[in-house]
Amino acid sequence: MSKRQQPSRGSMQEFAKSAQNTPNKVRNSENKIPKTSKKAMTSENPEEISKIDELYTMMKSVMAKLEMLDLINERILSVEQNVKSLTKSIEFAHTEVADLKEEMKQRKRTEAKILKENLPKRQETEANKDWDLRTVSRRNREIATEIIPRDEKSKSGKKQRERLVRDKLFINNVEFILDNS
Repeated sequence: MSKRQQPSRGSMQEFAKSAQNTPNKVRNSENKIPKTSKKAMTSENPEEISKIDELYTMMKSVMAKLEMLDLINERILSVEQNVKSLTKSIEFAHTEVADLKEEMKQRKRTEAKILKENLPKRQETEANKDWDLRTVSRRNREIATEIIPRDEKSKSGKKQRERLVRDKLFINNVEFILDNS
């Protein structure tokens, strides 16, 4: 625990003396304006009073104009602030638009890549569907024109159909067509 040192008694007395000797207010005796009454001023110089009145009205008009200038300055500052905030919001909107454009480009690239990867699979499935539809259509036409006998249970009818499909339609995979029909 440290003990705080107390100032010596002599230093306090010196401080008190110096505080008493310093003046509280600075007095400037050279700039004293004599107090005169209004009556004394009016009776002395009417020309000076008219000049003072003119100066007063001029000062009044100048002050009014200065107030207008201050008002105009405040309005200009508020307009500048509004313009700054508008430019910031426009810049923000432009960056958002640029981001969205980049995002759309990326999305298009991704969709094109996926489509490119899936295209062969889709083509193959579409080709298979097309082939299936064609074979079913051929079969139905042949049945309608009675080229192929309707007795599907008989072996002779099945062999006859196989031979007809192989020879006339030039299809090698006869079992697939006949099994699916």
